[in-house]
Amino acid sequence: MLKPILLVCQGCLSGESMVKGAREMAQFKLRIPDELLKELKQAAKENMRSVNAEILLRLVKEDYRKRINDF
Repeated sequence: MLKPILLVCQGCLSGESMVKGAREMAQFKLRIPDELLKELKQAAKENMRSVNAEILLRLVKEDYRKRINDF
């Protein structure tokens, strides 16, 4: 189940658009503190990604971090 997210994020890392396959991904609403949203928007802008791509990348990085620590 993580594999489709990884494929999308690999595209994000290389600067490709996330449009490819986006309709195949689940959507949900997320409530986050204003300060965190501001941080995410700034990071997304600096990294030339959408806020969605920034969030996905951070989630994937955290998952890898946990897997490495569990290894």
